Amino acid sequence: MTNETIIETTNLTKIYGRRKVVDSVNLSIKRGSIYGLIGRNGAGKTTILKMIAGTAAPSFGTVTLSSDENETYSLKRKSMGTLIEDPGLFYEMSAFDNLKMKAIALGCYDKNEINEILSLIGLSNTGKKKAGKFSLGMRQRLGIGLALVGNPKTLILDEPINGLDPQGIVEIRELLLKLNNEKGITILISSHILSELSRLVSHYGIIDHGCILEELTADELMNKCSTRLEIATDNPSLTAEVLKEKGYVNFEICENNRIRIYERLEEAASLNKLLVEKGIMVSHLAVNSTDVENYFLDITGKGGLKNA
Repeated sequence: MTNETIIETTNLTKIYGRRKVVDSVNLSIKRGSIYGLIGRNGAGKTTILKMIAGTAAPSFGTVTLSSDENETYSLKRKSMGTLIEDPGLFYEMSAFDNLKMKAIALGCYDKNEINEILSLIGLSNTGKKKAGKFSLGMRQRLGIGLALVGNPKTLILDEPINGLDPQGIVEIRELLLKLNNEKGITILISSHILSELSRLVSHYGIIDHGCILEELTADELMNKCSTRLEIATDNPSLTAEVLKEKGYVNFEICENNRIRIYERLEEAASLNKLLVEKGIMVSHLAVNSTDVENYFLDITGKGGLKNA
């Protein structure tokens, strides 16, 4: 993964009637990353993906694709593979014939490339079996296969694991990791299933009511969810000064007069004693941790996200 931005949105907005579905969204997606767009159902994820993919026009704002000046805008769009909402399969056709039809439509049919995609998505042995006879997981993999026709640099996937059984979820996760690691494909994926995305993505965008609340890397998220010492005092500013005097560096002042400390947790008792000696009233002191789901619930301020 590089620091090059392959997709960037600026004040991306979509209005239907009087309803603002997407509100001034700014995203920055790096080449080679797996970017997870996370939010409740109805938060605006699908609409954002459609505008990035070019299947919906923004009411305001822009989508900027990779900085390769040798490519036209049309070619940059063609370098995207998309699976948004229904995969659009021909259920009376085999997996091979579904991929062949897409390749012919794009003007890039090559039998060897179709067979390579079938191998990548784990459908090489389905033969003439009709797609209508596939399991939901197999149909989702075929949908991703259709998105791969034309050798795209980027995949845009809308809730690709929604409704799958545990085995199907594992298959899709392993496939996406393989495409990212072996093919270097940048993946933009939306979901509300937090536990699965946390095993997959390198970057997060948290969305609620059409607004991006936060962008952060997987490492940054893990740091925010790490174990810490939480202290509530009657004088957080003086508490912070005492912490600095004692060599504490990794801490932050939060709301409700609370301070979170991410180091030297084993010194909680002696720190409590020190604060009392300094005339600081300690009303709360505890070692806590937050799981990924609760962090997102704290950010969005409401329920609705799912931990599968």
